[in-house]
Amino acid sequence: MGISENLRNFLADAFDMAIAKTIRDGKLNLRQPDVLAIVENLNEFLVKAHAHELSVSDRKIFDLFLSSLQMTVRHRRLTMVSTTMVSHIIDVLRYIILWQNESLCRYDVKVTSRRKGLTSELNKILIKSVEQLNENIITPPVIRDRFGIRVIISDDSNKTLLEFVRIVIAILTNSDSSEFKEFRKWVKNSTNFRYGGEQLDSLFVTDFLDNYHFYMTYVKDYVRYPKPSGYQTWQCTLEVDATSKNLAGFKFEFQARTSAMHRMAEIGAASHDDYKRLHEELVSGIFEIRDYSDGLVFFEGPEFPDLDLDGLTVPAHILSRHISPHVVERTSWMRIETLSTMSPTRLTWYTKPKNSALIELNSLVLWLLFE
Repeated sequence: MGISENLRNFLADAFDMAIAKTIRDGKLNLRQPDVLAIVENLNEFLVKAHAHELSVSDRKIFDLFLSSLQMTVRHRRLTMVSTTMVSHIIDVLRYIILWQNESLCRYDVKVTSRRKGLTSELNKILIKSVEQLNENIITPPVIRDRFGIRVIISDDSNKTLLEFVRIVIAILTNSDSSEFKEFRKWVKNSTNFRYGGEQLDSLFVTDFLDNYHFYMTYVKDYVRYPKPSGYQTWQCTLEVDATSKNLAGFKFEFQARTSAMHRMAEIGAASHDDYKRLHEELVSGIFEIRDYSDGLVFFEGPEFPDLDLDGLTVPAHILSRHISPHVVERTSWMRIETLSTMSPTRLTWYTKPKNSALIELNSLVLWLLFE
């Protein structure tokens, strides 16, 4: 079962009306003409639409789409707190990487994050509605990658990547109590640790781990089992446990890949995924901005994606970080003690690193780190 021309026109007309009302309300100063207004207006039009005029099969697709759209509205209303959550997760990831690099790992990592573009989300909901109906699944489609975090490591070793993933998931989900305890211990004892001039915020990390509990679902190991196109990435959905006080049920997609995998996915053979292309053709032309001149905030038209800052037709960038092992201030790796009887005062002692040597210079003792 596909999408009939009647249903295509039905949804496209509703989207056009939602865009027009959003622009009109903005010019009348009734509300901000942004992405949230568009999706709320679309939902309002579809709820009131004469869907009974659709065929039986089209109505089934429509009902699934509308149910999922209403979940999109609820999640989009929480965009601010959800975006803050993603930023916090990236900060915790940064500290996990620094912790590993302290133990002589050499992870050089780029972390990026984004919120899915609205038109892309609407397309995905519609595609999944058709797929689920074909599989006799009558529950509304769930969008698990509305928010996404991607980690790219410079080391092109699959083994290194999968070990990195294991550690990150172990900490975020507390699935390995020994790793979890070791990380918390490191955070607690690293009050003098600095990265790029910034002191480790140990209180933030411990509060985050205490207040947010994640569990992992929908694991896809395309590292060990690549797609036919050659696409390789390790990915899963991480969801805030229902018992958490804040943002219970919040989902985001976590991806991890090497630099080589990233090149293959973005500009190599894996970027030409036939499965993805066929799905894009299925919904092409439905949720598109047509005959646009002005009126929406942070949007200059579909022909200027770099100026789409609200995430209407392209993903909205949230935060990116480069965590390099070369910009750590190793203040925690030098130990100095005054031994002179004339000056009994001792300076603060730090933990002795594993790769170090003791040098005694008269009244001065130094631990020197070997790189």
